[in-house]
Amino acid sequence: MSASRINRNGLARGTVAPSFTLPLLSGGEVQLEAYRRKRVMIVFTDPNCKPCHALMPELIELHERTPDVEILLISRGKIDGVRAEFSKRPVPFPVAVQKSWEVSRRYAMFATPIAYLIDEAGKIAGDIAVGPEPILVLLAGAQILTLVKSVKQYKDRMLRQLGATKAAEAPSIQRKRARR
Repeated sequence: MSASRINRNGLARGTVAPSFTLPLLSGGEVQLEAYRRKRVMIVFTDPNCKPCHALMPELIELHERTPDVEILLISRGKIDGVRAEFSKRPVPFPVAVQKSWEVSRRYAMFATPIAYLIDEAGKIAGDIAVGPEPILVLLAGAQILTLVKSVKQYKDRMLRQLGATKAAEAPSIQRKRARR
C-alpha cells in the first residue's frame, strides 16, 4: 500500500467534486450534476458499517433542521444487499449504490462513514468529515453558514431600505435648510 499512487487522504476544499452517475435504490440513476446550484452533502456508507447505522438517526434528525442542504447517501456493494439493509433502516435521503469503491476512489477515501459538503458551484466546501460526529458537525456547520447568509441578506436589505428612505427625505431636509 505504501507504494500506491492513489490519493487516500480525501479531496481538499475548493476542489471540483468528481462527477458520477450511480443507480438509485428507488430506481433510475443519479448524477452529481443534478445537484448543481444546491448544496449537497454526500455521505459514503456501507451496509455492514456499524458506525454508519449509528449515524443515520442523528443525521435524519439534524437534516430536518437543515433542509436547505441536500443529502445523498452513496453505499457500496450489491444493490440487493444495500436494498435489504435500508429496508430495515429506512432513510428519507436518496441512496445511490457504487459496486465497490469506484466513486470512493475519485473522492480519495476508502472508509465509511465519510462525508463531503459540496457547494452550489460543485466544489468541495469543507474538509472531509470522517466518522459520525464529524459528519454531524459538517452538516451543523452548513446550517450555521446558512443562518449567517440569511442575517447578511436581511442586513443588506435593511440598509438598502434605509438608504432609499434617506434619499427620499433628502430634498425635504434641503428645503427646510433653505428656509432658515
